[in-house]
Amino acid sequence: MGSTPFFGSTLVTVADRDLQNVRVTAHPRIPLAGEVVWDGPAPEEPLPGKLTVDLHAVTRTEFGSFDSTIPGAFSVEGGLLMDDFGLQVRNVPASVYIKDITYGGRSILYEPLRLGSTMGDAALRIVVARDGGTASARVTDKDGNPVAECSIVLMPASAANEATLAAALTTGKTDLRGTWSSASLAPGKYYAVATSDGIDKSPETIARLWRARTGAQEVDISPNGRAMVTLVPRGLE
Repeated sequence: MGSTPFFGSTLVTVADRDLQNVRVTAHPRIPLAGEVVWDGPAPEEPLPGKLTVDLHAVTRTEFGSFDSTIPGAFSVEGGLLMDDFGLQVRNVPASVYIKDITYGGRSILYEPLRLGSTMGDAALRIVVARDGGTASARVTDKDGNPVAECSIVLMPASAANEATLAAALTTGKTDLRGTWSSASLAPGKYYAVATSDGIDKSPETIARLWRARTGAQEVDISPNGRAMVTLVPRGLE
């Protein structure tokens, strides 16, 4: 993490004269600690490896990461400056998925971490589960030939807006046989799309994916199940 002990910001408007006596309240670093917990019974054998959690400030260059065992407690050494932070969990074992992330008891699974926005219990809690299912896709052209290096996008039907869609979508690329398989995903309904267009999380691409849900193939992933789907590439409009 950065070493800045205090940080504050304010908006100013420069018009036709100098500004004087501008005051900015500087806030100290805020401690952040929490735990990784299982939803339901834990496996008999502890999972090897650790989750890696990356944090990056939305408005500044404050960033960092920490690791945690599954399950396990963690803390961010030195704390963080007050801000909104994007949060990404990496190195998730293929057999589990992130079911929820809460801060101060409120879900932020698809939202920024608004550090300092809660009173009382300000713990970060990452909930992992083992009841997820997987999806396998086969992509062919109109003649039935496999399409390699084609982008696959799975979009949860529960995403209520484009911002949530950007945080919740799953992407991948087909192999030389035109096939792709996901890691463990939360049970539920998804929209599946195969496309040769570039996929990123820019507002323009997310807007095209949002529109592409109409006409996309629905995929139902059941707990501990495996869904299979055959797709034909389409353009994103």
